[in-house]
Amino acid sequence: MRVRDVAAQLPFVSEQFVGKRLATMHADGLLIRDDDRRGAPYRLGTSLAPVLRTVSDWSRTHLTQEPMAEAERVEDALRRLHLRRSTAVIQGLDSAYGQMRFVHIAEAAGLDYGLARQRLVRLQADSLVTRTGSRHGDPYVLTDAGQALGSVYASVEH
Repeated sequence: MRVRDVAAQLPFVSEQFVGKRLATMHADGLLIRDDDRRGAPYRLGTSLAPVLRTVSDWSRTHLTQEPMAEAERVEDALRRLHLRRSTAVIQGLDSAYGQMRFVHIAEAAGLDYGLARQRLVRLQADSLVTRTGSRHGDPYVLTDAGQALGSVYASVEH
């Protein structure tokens, strides 16, 4: 698609903003242009398409069931995963044979207690992590949605 075609699909942002964003994505290797002349169309790079499909599939299966556009579904899922050091918390829980206490999560993720607590609260709000009980000190575990993130991480790593 050309910049103006993409901008027409996003009436809430300017064509100039879309052009700059597409140029940045092209420079990062996420988009391809068959011709470098001004106005040449962009297309999705082959490396990103499988990742977006995997994220969308994970979201459709494990998050909201309400109808939404695929782009919104991917953005919603990525919003839940973008916090710095959240991946370390999820991977620590995933490798911990099912459950971990707070101090061990902070240690495994290399976080101070304040940041570890913030990440766990957010991951709980996003339904990726839960506690095994209501008492102080009860361990944390990944939810089904959190456990299913393995395919998303594998797709991104690939």
